[in-house]
Amino acid sequence: MRVSFLVSADAYNRLLAAALERGWASDPGYADRTAQRFFRTGGPTDSAHAPHRDLDYQGLAALAAMTGDFAAASLEDVAAAISRFFGECPRRLEVDGAEYAVDFTLGGLRPV
Repeated sequence: MRVSFLVSADAYNRLLAAALERGWASDPGYADRTAQRFFRTGGPTDSAHAPHRDLDYQGLAALAAMTGDFAAASLEDVAAAISRFFGECPRRLEVDGAEYAVDFTLGGLRPV
């Protein structure tokens, strides 16, 4: 499955060469879609139902977008593989136009 994902810019810069060797690539299109969704919904709010309550402006600016093909059976497995590789949980995943916030402490993936 082809998945786009957000990781910290620090992790991206640190492991970019190794990620490229895996066939993963930078995904400026996903970065743009994420920013458009973020600003279209009014950015972060305190509402429990707000789609971007887990991101703020500085947090969004500190993320890098990538894409890659994964043989995993589930999005949870994809998130776990990305976490193992980068040493941090991806903030977001996008597959087939659907975006998910990732938070393993709160039960995994949540549609955005």
